[in-house]
Amino acid sequence: MTANTLIHRVMSAGVTIVPTPTGNLTLEGPPDAVAVLMGEVRANKADLLKILSAPAADTAPRRLWLVTHPDGSARSHSFCPAATLAEVGSWYPTAASIEPEDAPELAPKVEPPAALPARPDTETSE
Repeated sequence: MTANTLIHRVMSAGVTIVPTPTGNLTLEGPPDAVAVLMGEVRANKADLLKILSAPAADTAPRRLWLVTHPDGSARSHSFCPAATLAEVGSWYPTAASIEPEDAPELAPKVEPPAALPARPDTETSE
C-alpha cells in the first residue's frame, strides 16, 4: 500500500494524521479507527512524514497539480476550489508522483490598430 493510499484510507475513516516537530505522527479521530490504522501508519511512517512534512509551498492549496499516473503518463489536473497535496494524493492514491504546477503564462495583450487601412481592392465612396 502506498502512502497516498493510506492517507486516503485514514481520511475516509475520519482520522487525521498530524506530524509532530519531533518527527513522529499523531492520529486524531475515533478511537476504534485509530486502533485499526495505527499499525499501518507505523509501517509507512517514513513515507507519510515525507508527504505530510513537505515544505509549505507544496502543501498550500493550489489550483494546478501535475500527477504522474502508474502507467507513466503525466497529466495536469485543475481543481476548483484549490486543493492541497494531501487532498490530491487521496484522490489519486496510486499516483507515482504529484507535483505543484505553475499556471501557464498568458500571452501579452496586443492592442488593435487605431484604424484599419482600407483594402486596396475595394472602392471608397467620396
